[in-house]
Amino acid sequence: MTLTLPPALEPYRAQLEATVKAFVALEKTDGEPSLRDSKVGGTPYWPMSVEYPKSSSGKPLYLLAQLNLGALPKLEGFPQTGMLQFFIEWASGYGQDYDDPTSGKGHRVVYHARADLPDSQLEAKPPQPPPKDFDESFEFLPFEKRTHARLGGTLSAAPISLEDASWVARVGISPYDLDEKIVEAYRKRYRGNGHKLGGYPEFVQEDPRADGDDSLLLFQLDSDDALHLMWGDLGVANFFIKPQDLERLDFSRVLYHWDCS
Repeated sequence: MTLTLPPALEPYRAQLEATVKAFVALEKTDGEPSLRDSKVGGTPYWPMSVEYPKSSSGKPLYLLAQLNLGALPKLEGFPQTGMLQFFIEWASGYGQDYDDPTSGKGHRVVYHARADLPDSQLEAKPPQPPPKDFDESFEFLPFEKRTHARLGGTLSAAPISLEDASWVARVGISPYDLDEKIVEAYRKRYRGNGHKLGGYPEFVQEDPRADGDDSLLLFQLDSDDALHLMWGDLGVANFFIKPQDLERLDFSRVLYHWDCS
């Protein structure tokens, strides 16, 4: 991929082009989503033989999104088939654990190796928080209303985003040492926003990963009027996973983080 760079970043072209990474860009598509579709919100695809995820307080978690990987463009290093699901707590803070964002106390990431089980092996009505608890003020979920939208995916690629914690180590210069106009020109073309599987993240505040943390962006869900979805005040949510955990298909310690302005 040949990048279009501001002149001031030309000395760093080789470093930046080396960061280019493929991802699946996700967006709302027409049609009523089924149990097996990639989607945001709604009723999850759920095998009867699997215990439904609950928060640390014992309450069932809410389906934030699910991705039918077999029906999406293939991404190297990611499962090629199966259903990948993201659940969050129906509570203030949307289940984020500020002390340990990998704890899973208020979120869970679940992978089903098969996304094509017959209806007879699926829960007809998986546990869900009762509708009477729903509050359109965004206090309990990032949904303006009961979002239930089908998602489609397109394979794309982009270089590292300015907000990524590894920018300095990989590029060799701090964004803070660049002229503001240069930063904005790069961000305008290679911003990390949007819904995606893989790729580089976007943050409103800062990267939650510690220095040297090699966790990869697993999934990002942005604020989106088309989905009636809002993380606080125009925020964005990210899920990160260690490369070795992704290789083992171990989603038990995924880092869940969202922030807003």
